[in-house]
Amino acid sequence: MESILRRPNQLDFNSSNLATAWKKWKQGMELYLNAVMMNRTEKEKYSTFLFLIGDQGREIFNTWRWNKILDANEQPTNEDDITTKALFEKFEEYCLPKRNVIVERRKLFWRNQSSDESIDQYSTELKNLATGCEFENLLDGMLLYKIVDGIKSDKLRDTLLRKGGGLTLDRAIEICRIDEMTRQQMKVMSDDKEVAA
Repeated sequence: MESILRRPNQLDFNSSNLATAWKKWKQGMELYLNAVMMNRTEKEKYSTFLFLIGDQGREIFNTWRWNKILDANEQPTNEDDITTKALFEKFEEYCLPKRNVIVERRKLFWRNQSSDESIDQYSTELKNLATGCEFENLLDGMLLYKIVDGIKSDKLRDTLLRKGGGLTLDRAIEICRIDEMTRQQMKVMSDDKEVAA
């Protein structure tokens, strides 16, 4: 299995968006550890983590203090008490700045569907942006509002608004998908007509 899976690249600590780079690297690293390192020792796992995170990551790691592992007599040994879980937590704290919820919500509310973006791409982007907005129980309602407000088609927006209070997020996305497919099919039929003429 190890030879089949490509290991994650080093984390780019110079990325213009370190938080996003970290989230992607973390997900890749978790998948790699679960798929390839499942039956390995904790030391092998955290050593792999530290190797794959790269030189800059190890420089950061070297600035942290760790507790020593205690022996059977509760005396400290020469070995640090490092785990992959602790590494993920420490690097998460390092890479993710304290979130400003107002800024995160502003990013979501200003995001509109672009002319070349499908409803699936747009709704996925909105869901990703909403993760930092702390909407909790209001999340689906806020995403529904943003889809209705931010879609590129005024006619489709009118259709969604006419559905009223019974409209759900999933139903709105489904209606948008059907509209997209219908537009694409009509364009193909129109192009076919022009070619035949």
